[in-house]
Amino acid sequence: MEGVPLKIALIAAPQPDEPVIPPLPLGYAAALLEQQRHIVRLYDLAIRGSARHGDALAQLRSFRPHIVVVASADQAQATDVEQRLAGIGAPLLHLGLGMREWSGGREAAAALRLSEHCRSPGNDEHNVIIDTLLALDDDLDALPFPARHLLPLEQYPVLTPAGNLQTPILVGRRAAGGYQLRTPALLISELRSITHEHAVLHFQLAGAPLTQDAAWLGELLRQLSVADLGLRWEGSVAYERLSPDLLRQLHDAGCEALWFAFEAMAVLDAKEERAALTRAVEQAHELGIRVRARISLEPRYTSVPALVDMSATFGLDDARFCVQAPPQKLDPGEDAPPLACISELVRARYQSGRNRQRFVDRYGLRLGPLLWHLGRAGLLGPAVRREALGAEAVSEVVAEG
Repeated sequence: MEGVPLKIALIAAPQPDEPVIPPLPLGYAAALLEQQRHIVRLYDLAIRGSARHGDALAQLRSFRPHIVVVASADQAQATDVEQRLAGIGAPLLHLGLGMREWSGGREAAAALRLSEHCRSPGNDEHNVIIDTLLALDDDLDALPFPARHLLPLEQYPVLTPAGNLQTPILVGRRAAGGYQLRTPALLISELRSITHEHAVLHFQLAGAPLTQDAAWLGELLRQLSVADLGLRWEGSVAYERLSPDLLRQLHDAGCEALWFAFEAMAVLDAKEERAALTRAVEQAHELGIRVRARISLEPRYTSVPALVDMSATFGLDDARFCVQAPPQKLDPGEDAPPLACISELVRARYQSGRNRQRFVDRYGLRLGPLLWHLGRAGLLGPAVRREALGAEAVSEVVAEG
C-alpha cells in the first residue's frame, strides 16, 4: 500500500501512579506520519473528560481507521482496549511502551514487532508504523515538531503552582555517552509556535539536564532573552554546576522553577554536597525561583527515615521520591517491607520534617521543635495546629523497578 494514505489511530493508555503528561513521542510519530500524507488521530485515554475511555473510543470508531496502535506497557490495558474496539474492522497493534517519556525508536519498533498482529511478514500497514518509529532515532533537529494540534493540551493536569497551564517541550534526549541536545534556534521556534497556536506561556523543558553543556545552555538563555516571548519555564539542572551568575541568567531568561535530581545517599552522606545543595536552594529562592527535587532512595530500608528527615531540611518547595525495588539479597537481619508501605512512610515522614523545619527556621533550633510539637497537639490553637500539620510537600512517591 505504498503511497496510499492510511487512516491511523494512535492510542496512549494511562500509566498507573505516573503523572499525566502529553505523550510527546507519539506526537512526534504522528507528525512523521502526517508528513507522509497519512490521516492521523491521537487519543489519550488518561486525560480528564475521557469518561473511562468511552468518549475517546467512540470518537475513534467514528474515525474508521485502517490501523490502530495502542501504546501501553500493560498487556491487560491493551487487551481491554481491543475488547472495547471489537468489530472495528482494523488491526490493533500493541506497542509495549507507555510513550509519555522519550523512548528510543528501535526499542519501540522492537516492542511493536512482538505484537501478535505483527508476526506475519509483508504487511505494509504495519511496516508504515515500524518505519515511523525507527525514524524517531533520527537527529532531533531533523524531526518535525510534534503534532500538538492532535492533543487537547488544555485538558492535561500539568499546572504551575499558580495554576497556569503548562506543557512539556523536548530539549534533548539520552544518546550514547550522554545527551543529544536540540539546536537553541529550533527550540525558540517551537516555543514561539506553541505560544501563538495554543496560547500556552508556561513550559517544562524536558528530556535532558539544562546544565549538560554550558555553551549550549548559554546560547539557549541568550536566545530566550532576545526573543522576549513573555513565557516562563522550568527545567532540570545539576545543582553542583549552578553559580549565582548562572542562576541570574536563568531567572532573566524566564526560569520560574528548577528540578534537582540526586541520590539521597550520595548527597546526604557528604557534608560538602549537603552544603552545595543548601546554597543552591537559597540562591534560587533569593531570585524567586522555586526548587523541586527528584530524590532516589536506595533500598537500605533502615536508613530511609534518616535520609528523608535530612531531605526535609533543605527548604525544597516540593519533592518527588523514587523508591527503588529491594535487592535480591538484603543485609542480614533486614526485612524488606512492601514498597507501598515504604512510599507511605516517605510521604508522611517528609511532610512532618518539612513542617518541623519551618518552625525551626522561624523560631530557632531550640524553641522551634517545641512549638511544633505543641502546635501539632493543638495546644496553641487551631491556626498554629494547621501550620504545624502543614500543606502537602511531597508531590509524588513512586516505585522504581
